[in-house]
Amino acid sequence: MRAAFTLTKLEVEAGRRLQVATYGDHTAERFLLFDPGSYGIFADALHLCSILAERGWFAASMTRAGLFGSDPLPPGINPSPDVHIADMQHVLTALGRDQRFVLAGHSMAGLRLHLAAHRFRDQLAGLVLIDAVCPSLLDGRVWPIWVASAKGLSASGRFVLPTPLGQFVRKLHPNTLKLEGRQRQDKIGSIACDTHLT
Repeated sequence: MRAAFTLTKLEVEAGRRLQVATYGDHTAERFLLFDPGSYGIFADALHLCSILAERGWFAASMTRAGLFGSDPLPPGINPSPDVHIADMQHVLTALGRDQRFVLAGHSMAGLRLHLAAHRFRDQLAGLVLIDAVCPSLLDGRVWPIWVASAKGLSASGRFVLPTPLGQFVRKLHPNTLKLEGRQRQDKIGSIACDTHLT
């Protein structure tokens, strides 16, 4: 049985909110903040955060700016790692967490988390990189090809998803996270979202 969670929109700046799922007792001493990767949303950490909550932790998983349930960045703001790290700090503040914490992330979040670990070094109790991308991939050869491929896949998904073929594929889409209801629908939608790389 999974631990219950609360899905809220936390204000990170005046008029801008991020969707954050929280698990467990917010007064717990041990705390984990999860940052999903490129196609990632709050639901990606459902199992990890549930297990931690059952073991006495407080955990939170955020959906980055511009993705399902989270407001976009203001016009003209470059979605750089610095901006996303500032949002992490805003989430910590909104949750009232000023003590040491564990920062975890998956896939492309690894790029942000390496920098975040440096920025939060006095607050970090640990850094967990789950199948994460390392900054060494930003050598100018691999990164542009990956970004172009991911954007092409996203654009294709966005146009195919509403068609009968897209609906058929949706039924077949692997559900390795075993998500249900809202979490599954948001996860499927995030794959066809053209803002996931921002």
